[in-house]
Amino acid sequence: KYFLMACEMKNARGCFNSGFLYNQDKNFELAKKYYLMACEMKDAEGCSDYGFKMSLEKQYEVAKKYYLMACEMKYAVGCSNLAALERDINKNYELAKKYLLMACEMKDGRSCNEYGLINIKEKNFEVAKKYFQMSCEMKIGVGCRNVGKIERDINKNPELVIKYTKMACEMKD
Repeated sequence: KYFLMACEMKNARGCFNSGFLYNQDKNFELAKKYYLMACEMKDAEGCSDYGFKMSLEKQYEVAKKYYLMACEMKYAVGCSNLAALERDINKNYELAKKYLLMACEMKDGRSCNEYGLINIKEKNFEVAKKYFQMSCEMKIGVGCRNVGKIERDINKNPELVIKYTKMACEMKD
């Protein structure tokens, strides 16, 4: 009730929170409405969540527009979602890398790990290791595990394999 009132007073977070609560209640049409209203008030999370709803409806060009808006507002999740859309739907791996790197630079550890995985596929092992380490430093266990795999398979350094594998385990990964 109070979030709706705040939204009516042009408070972007009130609109976003209204959308969030409608989403929790499985009222997806109202969730979309309030996410879009939040986005129109320059709420990056609202833009990203509206984009996500559009993606679920397979309206990928609309989703891309809203993810890009969120990303341009320096919202890492928007960049990460845009990267996934570019990679999985549009098969544009260069754009996927660009947006993952942007999200990583915004301190999104999972995006750093994903950026590392793309570099593994491209056989850029040192670049991959750098981004896995960044992910690990951001407490993303899979990033630590991936550093350990590079140390095992590429650098053949058993001490570092143990170090990073232990770190991953301590992070429950």
